[in-house]
Amino acid sequence: MQTGGENSRSSITSPRIMKILLAALCAFSLAAASSLGIVVTGTADLPAVKSYVQNLTIVHDGSMMNSKAELDFIKGKIQSNTEPWKTYYTNLTKSGHSKLTRTPQAVAEPTTQSGFLGDSYAAYNQALIFYFTGDVQYAQNARTLILAWASTVQNFGQVGANWYLAPAWAASVFAPAAELLRNTPGSGWTAADTASVQAMFSRAFLPVLKFRYAYGNRELSVCNALVAIGIFNDDRAALYMGLHQWVSYVPCYFYLASDGATPIQADYFITQPDANTLWAMHQDLYPTMGSSADWLYTYNSGYPNYPFAGKGDDKTMMLMPAASGYTLMDQWYMGANRNSIVNPVPAFVDGLCGETFRDLGHVEFGFTAAMNVAEIAWRQGIDLYSGYQDRIAKFLELHAGFRLSEPLPAALASSGVLNAGDGMAAPFEIAYDRFHDNLGVALPKLEQLLPVIRSELWYRTAAPAGIFASGLWGQQYYHIQWESLLHQGLPPESLFPTSGLVGYYGLEQNVSDASGAGNNGTALAGAGYSSDAVEGGLAGMYDGAGARMVIPDSPSLRMTTALTMGAFVKVQSSSFTARPNLIAKSFNNGYRLRFNTNGTLNLLVGNGSSSPTQFNGTQVVPLNVWTHVAAVVEINGGTATVRFYVDGVADSNVPTAALAQIKVGSGALVLGTRLDQTSTTESLVGLLDQVTIHNRALSPAEVLQMCQ
Repeated sequence: MQTGGENSRSSITSPRIMKILLAALCAFSLAAASSLGIVVTGTADLPAVKSYVQNLTIVHDGSMMNSKAELDFIKGKIQSNTEPWKTYYTNLTKSGHSKLTRTPQAVAEPTTQSGFLGDSYAAYNQALIFYFTGDVQYAQNARTLILAWASTVQNFGQVGANWYLAPAWAASVFAPAAELLRNTPGSGWTAADTASVQAMFSRAFLPVLKFRYAYGNRELSVCNALVAIGIFNDDRAALYMGLHQWVSYVPCYFYLASDGATPIQADYFITQPDANTLWAMHQDLYPTMGSSADWLYTYNSGYPNYPFAGKGDDKTMMLMPAASGYTLMDQWYMGANRNSIVNPVPAFVDGLCGETFRDLGHVEFGFTAAMNVAEIAWRQGIDLYSGYQDRIAKFLELHAGFRLSEPLPAALASSGVLNAGDGMAAPFEIAYDRFHDNLGVALPKLEQLLPVIRSELWYRTAAPAGIFASGLWGQQYYHIQWESLLHQGLPPESLFPTSGLVGYYGLEQNVSDASGAGNNGTALAGAGYSSDAVEGGLAGMYDGAGARMVIPDSPSLRMTTALTMGAFVKVQSSSFTARPNLIAKSFNNGYRLRFNTNGTLNLLVGNGSSSPTQFNGTQVVPLNVWTHVAAVVEINGGTATVRFYVDGVADSNVPTAALAQIKVGSGALVLGTRLDQTSTTESLVGLLDQVTIHNRALSPAEVLQMCQ
């Protein structure tokens, strides 16, 4: 089990750290979701995730895989015949699943997966076409397909080997299709339709997905379905079950050398809450604990339960009882013992996946399900990207290299060749958008592979020369759904901690406060603006001779027991000898963040005397490089604790001092120097951007959000 966070900035290419203004947030990204949100970095965050979900008002916006704003952006590109969206949309319309002649294949107990999977594809395709064109025929047919299954299917006991996996794939597509119709005026969707689909998911899908012992792509597909159903059904228990398993299992499936000599052992089936605990998360839907109407208790003869005779999952391989002979290695080799496959894994290297030495196709199924969960969670203010960027980036680059026919790393060379699997579908666009376009992670090998992925059509084609694949499946395959149309080229977006924000300065040609607190300022003494900004736009520029930006005093800036200051800074002098100030309120009678002469952070906090209380960090900030710095102050019981952060990474040194409260005077808030005076003393030569002041102590996860 992973017990802590794993966030790392080693993959981030400075200065491609995203610059987000509150105005842009409100206009485009998570306006409908929690603006505060939560960044998840590991299993240590699961209690916070559970609390967040327990109190979450689930947002219904767009398709759950795309916000309405994103869909409108894509729609605009399609309507203006802009490439590549025009071609990707044309491919969607040419799919056989997009034909209005498609009729429902619904039965009470399916014996094959083709009917419900095909209808889920068709419902999603036609809901998308309706959204992009307004042609209500497509909405009507998509609705007919979904409601036919909602009124008919009872269980999946006769499906066969994929008795829970195929329903997981279908739920992962049916749910976004129904959500899009539900949220789009003119679709003909009704409240009764919503209730009917919710009942279907609770009756036929959740009983076979809950408490599953599943491995690899199977487990992540179950997570995908649980989270998607949780959103559509407003069911926090299903949502949290999927999130808990994802957070617990992802570090077990995607390996990092920092995990140890061998992969982390999966234990989500042990650590996840039991049915009674989860019931408390959806008792608004099921008021009586243990009710037979509640999917948590359906088929409750065993734990985990097998609702159909003769049906099993990966229980023995996951639990590894002594008598079974299974070890952790069997989970990575997907066989009864180490020698049961042709090429057992000879070593564990950064980015390796639990199914790499099974075949690359199953790897991509698992990865796509993981990214689908992350994208759905993002819409609810839950960031599963930032804290896992190093792990996922290494996976992406290693496996993109495999598909590009690169030689195996030396440590793996003794295994011979990999199994390409039965074709390559079209994954990785969600990951590229989030990790590269939003977080600035360098992914050069994936960039080489993306043109091949984006060339995929609506049917299987041959793989081009140089690509290690038996063929290209196309843009729609199981839970992989039109990623090149729906997720490439989107405007960037980010979570942003707005609670307690009393000053937010994007420094876009002015000193306007975007926090809503009205703490606007003025540029004085030669302070200006530079196009060398964190990402696009402008940044504040200071000459070291007293150039400054001054914000008048206000009650909202006089924090007494807690505060957080943050900013992107680029010091352009040859050293820190001048001890340049970044943010200063009331000089020594308030709070002031500056550098020590060695490039570490120094915070001065007013205590009522002429000598403020000082706190020092130990992290050295580089010269001439955009860097995010933050200082968090919290006073409890007469003790002040200060936490410093550089690029979202907490300083290991956490200084404390006796202090009853912050003494804050009526002086101005000044950016770029220490006082509202024209002087070279402690003045900054360099740039500031995205300056923030909060009247509370931000959590480490929230500070990380500030860096995105």
